Amino acid sequence: MRMMRSAQGMLPWASLAVGLALLVSACTGGGRTASHRTSTTTTTAGGSTTSSSTPAAAACTTAHLALAVGTGNGAAGTGYTDYFLRNTGSANCSLSGFPGLAVLDANGNVVQRPATRCTGTTGFCRPVMTVLLQPGQSTTFLGTNVDVYPTTDCPTHLTGTTVQVYPPGQTVPLRQPWTVPNNDVCDLGVGPVQPVPRCHTSDLTAEIQPGGAAAGNIGATLHITDMSRPCFLFGYPGLQMLDGSGQPMRTSVVRGSSMLHHDPGPSYVTLDNGEVASAGIGYSDVAIQGDPANGQCPGSSSVEVTPPDETTYLSISAGLGPCDGGRLFVTAFQTGGQPRGAS
Repeated sequence: MRMMRSAQGMLPWASLAVGLALLVSACTGGGRTASHRTSTTTTTAGGSTTSSSTPAAAACTTAHLALAVGTGNGAAGTGYTDYFLRNTGSANCSLSGFPGLAVLDANGNVVQRPATRCTGTTGFCRPVMTVLLQPGQSTTFLGTNVDVYPTTDCPTHLTGTTVQVYPPGQTVPLRQPWTVPNNDVCDLGVGPVQPVPRCHTSDLTAEIQPGGAAAGNIGATLHITDMSRPCFLFGYPGLQMLDGSGQPMRTSVVRGSSMLHHDPGPSYVTLDNGEVASAGIGYSDVAIQGDPANGQCPGSSSVEVTPPDETTYLSISAGLGPCDGGRLFVTAFQTGGQPRGAS
């Protein structure tokens, strides 16, 4: 259940760096690239825009990008797939325009033809813009395909094994296995790169699953699932325990590693629809001075989970029973369903 009132006592943080990104000029390769000033509108991967005169970031090169293929879906005979290009370099860079998209067969040949660029700004097509990527950030673009046979262009079912993407302005491609549902390759289309916005509470669902236990230390895992469009998380969740009457319990959240979960620190976690991010939760169930004299520390019936940079929360059923004044250790969000164990 989504609850949309303000979270109690938790002030998540994350996107200050996004706002500062436009003040940094980029360096690439082994030499220095001279910065120059422009007055064009630039959109950061977090979705904010700046139209004042700012140092321009160098174009992202294939060598400093990684390709990921997101989830696919379809409607009315057309399949839609989200693709992501992530900045793997150590400096800001920018992308603008259309990638080159094609699917290859087992022999490395292009199936049918490369994707056709969309036109206009209706349907799945979006305006062309310059997207600024900080290290670790991603941009997204949409690919389409016809998934109804036969057609004039595709009288038989066409399939491939590898998707090939040329980042905008680049002559060296990136490749990944072709995993689109039904493996359809017919009349491919492609849209321009777009910023990936921050995940909002209303886009997400949450659950907490029990984890391991060792020497008085208890672990659990918080799973966040994206139920909407592609978005990113950066940072730590806010947590507030509630008792059986829905009243706040004493909760002290500490950002960092616990005995059962290693905290790698904040990083950009880009999610497509249905994908999951996780954060580790750890606490002690051994009573100390200030805890109940009988050694039984009170447990929660539910927990309010506030995503990074959000002020509203998700209320979920979860039983956590930390001692030490309700102290919970929590890691930053990571990609996938299981956070790293303690090292």
